[in-house]
Order: sequence, then structure tokens, then C-alpha cells
Amino acid sequence: VDASGNIVSSGAGSSAGSSANMGTCYGCTDPLAANYDPTANTDDGSCVSCTLDEVTLNLYDSFGDGWNGGILTVNGVDYTITGSYPTATVMADGRVLVVGGALALSTAEIYDPATGTFSTTGSLSVGRCAHTAMLLNDGRVLIAGGVDNYWYGNKVAVSEIYDPVTGTFSVIGSLATARSMLTSTMLPNGEVLIFGGISEDSSGGELSVELFDPIMETFSPAGTILEPRTTSLWWTGAPLLANGKILILGGRPTSTELYDPATQTSVETGTMNFKHRASTVTVLSTGQVLVAGGSLYLDSTEIYDPVAGTFRISESLGTARQQHTATLLQNGDVLIIGGAIEGAAHTETAEIFHYR
Repeated sequence: VDASGNIVSSGAGSSAGSSANMGTCYGCTDPLAANYDPTANTDDGSCVSCTLDEVTLNLYDSFGDGWNGGILTVNGVDYTITGSYPTATVMADGRVLVVGGALALSTAEIYDPATGTFSTTGSLSVGRCAHTAMLLNDGRVLIAGGVDNYWYGNKVAVSEIYDPVTGTFSVIGSLATARSMLTSTMLPNGEVLIFGGISEDSSGGELSVELFDPIMETFSPAGTILEPRTTSLWWTGAPLLANGKILILGGRPTSTELYDPATQTSVETGTMNFKHRASTVTVLSTGQVLVAGGSLYLDSTEIYDPVAGTFRISESLGTARQQHTATLLQNGDVLIIGGAIEGAAHTETAEIFHYR
């Protein structure tokens, strides 16, 4: 959400689905994809490659002016960014930092909602896509992981920090395990946990967890999660709950787990009713968690109760979708935007999930 109350999200490439039959091992069977799984014999439509695509910034005015259902339009002018799988991070001053993307761009741009314009800023030392970006408490932005070239690229260990005051990137400590399609979660003390992703040795999903110290600008080992979840954590994130634990879910297993930053260990919690992959996970104002959609083109939603440690089926989405976005609004509703739908590369539809 930018300083004006607008919700800014970034789109991604398309994904097509196929059904997995009983007795098959499903996953990404494309050896050129970033998340290729050599153990899979049936493709499930989850393959992700950093191919050249058009990524758009979607603008939704939560104060009632409406969502234009397409690209970012300001004063009648459309703004787009070339590339796929960049990151778009709302900074402390409300401007949006857009970093990287296919073809592993080293460039970065700033969107200023006050003027409705994009401008270039400093360049990355290592071009990348499918990375993670996290706004730090001091206003700088951490850029970690990714892949340095589409299809045949190497996983990136080198991390960088963007300083909005100087408009430059600087190289800092490297990840212990180079990985792409990772996710990051900020702790209350300002440290950042790195989860999941795909490393050179774990096409089925990286188990190791790393902790970033923003003062020392270094990474250190922080335990492991229980189940490999391929690209799922990249799509869903790993939300911090009110009890201080982090919910880990998605991918092939219906099992879920709670990671404890204090002990750097993970334990099993409730079991989902559906396999939510490329879904969204949103912490509601009640402290419960909404899991919505996912592949293969699910319309199902579930609510996780952290007190009971259980999932229950909730209201279905109006449109079955995957690889979409979900944003908690000030009134407690959840805005669901875009994503891929069956029979189409993407959808420009949006819907509101009401939870009371």
C-alpha cells in the first residue's frame, strides 16, 4: 500500500494446468524451467521460467474510486515495465522500488505516486529475477537470491541493499545457500528470515532457513523447515502470526508447520483440506489466516485458527485462480486481484472476500 492508500501489486507470467492422475508424481517436468523437478512424471502446470514478458503494476484505490482492472493508469497515461518476476516494494516515503526481472535485469526503477511517473535509479551489481525484496526498518531495501539469467541461469547468493537516500545498491553478505523463488519474513526486532526457494541441489524445494542481521549485514543458518515446498513459499509468503510463530504451508503436501524464530525449529500443525499451491496466505484482523485459491485453478478457501491449530473450509472464490495477489483492507476484507485462470493466461478480475 502506498502513501496515498493505494494498493500496488506486480503481475507475473502465465501458467497453464494439467490434471494429475492417481499414482503419478506431479511437478514441473520442463528441464529448462527454474523449478524443474526431475522426480516428476506428470506436469502440473507450475513451471516457472524467467522469460521475457510484460509485467504491469495494478492500482486499486481502496477509498472508492475503483480498480481499473489492468495496467497502472495515472491521468489517462498507462505505465508498464518490461520483464517478468521483478519485485515491487513500497518504501517508507510511499514511492515504489521495482527491481530486476527477466531477462535478469540489473536495472531498477522508482514509481512516484505523487507525480504518477517512473524514473530510473541505481543498478544492481548482479542482475536477477525471481528474488525477494524486503523493506528494512531503517528505510533501506534488502534484495536477496534469485537467478542471474533466464532458463540457464545460476542461482544467486550475492545480496544487495538499496539506499533510497543515495539511490544506489551496495553488495553485502551472501546467502549461505544460493536460491531463487525464495520468500522473506521480517521479525519484530527487524531481522529477516529467508525461507524456501530452489537451490542448485534442491529442485524439489530448499529446506534450510537463514537469518539476516540488518546491522551486521550478514546471513546465518537458522534451522530448517520440515517439508520441501518447491515454489509455493515464493507465491504465498510465510506470514508472521500474533503468537510470534511463522506459518509454513503450500506445495505438494497438505500438511502445514509452524516455525519458531526463538528456537529456530519447525513443528507440524493443522492439515489443509486441499493442496494449495501458488495460492495466497493472508493474516486477517482476527489473527486467523485465509488461504485462497491456488493450482490447479482452485476456487476453494480455508481459514486457519492458530489457537486450535486447525483449518476449516470457507466461502469459495467467485473465480478459480492461482498466482494472484491478496491484500488485507482497512475494514477487514481481503482484496483478491488477477492471477491465472483455466483456459486463459491471466485474468484482470478482482473480488472481495468478506470475513466477519
